[in-house]
Amino acid sequence: MILAMLSNGDLLAALSTRLRERHTLEAWLIACLVEVKNRNLHLENAYSSMWDFCVRGHGMSEHEAQLRLRAMRVVREFPSALGYLERGEVHLSGLYALSDHLTSENHEELLREATRKSVRAIEVMLAARFPMPDSQQKARGRIRPLSTDRYRIDFTISAERNARVDRIKDLMRHRNPTGDLEMIFDRATDLLLDELEKEVLGKTSRATTTAMGDASVARTASSGSEVPRAVRREVFERDDAQCSYVDADGNRCPERGFLELDHVRPKAHGGSDTIDNLRILCRAHNRLHAEQTFGREYVAQKINLAQAKQRDAPASAFRTAASALRKLGFHRHSVHRALAKVRTQIAPETASTEKILREALLLLA
Repeated sequence: MILAMLSNGDLLAALSTRLRERHTLEAWLIACLVEVKNRNLHLENAYSSMWDFCVRGHGMSEHEAQLRLRAMRVVREFPSALGYLERGEVHLSGLYALSDHLTSENHEELLREATRKSVRAIEVMLAARFPMPDSQQKARGRIRPLSTDRYRIDFTISAERNARVDRIKDLMRHRNPTGDLEMIFDRATDLLLDELEKEVLGKTSRATTTAMGDASVARTASSGSEVPRAVRREVFERDDAQCSYVDADGNRCPERGFLELDHVRPKAHGGSDTIDNLRILCRAHNRLHAEQTFGREYVAQKINLAQAKQRDAPASAFRTAASALRKLGFHRHSVHRALAKVRTQIAPETASTEKILREALLLLA
């Protein structure tokens, strides 16, 4: 079709037709993504996540993947949203803006109200319905490349955290006279990386660990519930700290985050903690293996039970911490104020008794 030869009316008609087709195609893509997710086809084909499937596997930009995957999650929960996309009544960006506010009770009403609105108009509508104080608007850290070897990081911190940074500057003056934040960040990340490698990968700082000792421990089954550190270390080294899942075509999952130890033969079926029976899988492929072994429904029930226990854990951890602080001689009111402050500083999923005590003692001291 040579556009220059079309009349004004024909050109506008052709454009309208293509736009309608685009809405239909976009809705079809979202429906396909829903089905891929439901069947776990991304995992079976060695993608660590739907994000990996869209960006690495199918060349979507990060922005396209973000919009489409959010739409996929909305459509999985509220199937009628697909019709709004297909008819062009709500666009992907609008659905993205709506997604955090849709519930089983209000989704139809909000989708109708958002029909034919711009993103800005939808945001105004949502702000009127769900006002949020400034204190609840958290700025997320952003990393931007400046050159081939330099990056800029922007994020916000609390006043208490800033006071700690100032204290660190004072204590580092001999090595860092100007209080350069990059030097502080370098040191902090080095320490955190060492700690995480010991915790997750089983690495040790002992340079003189005997090879015979490590080997004998590594190749014997653990009698307890925890995999020995030497075994964990050797398995991570063997699998190169990367998910070891390989699909039928020989493609290996590239994921290096959310890594977990997995038993090739499950412990429930008599599997041991030997190196030969252990491998590294990302969380998604670990769950896929569990579903293939025990069934989806059984795994979902186990996860729901674990999440329920996790929700109850912070309250128990705070009670234990409060009791310990009182035994150390701190006044009840001081303990109450310190723990109330700690609740605002740490995420519930990381609220262990040890961490709560450490943060509370810093405040009380």
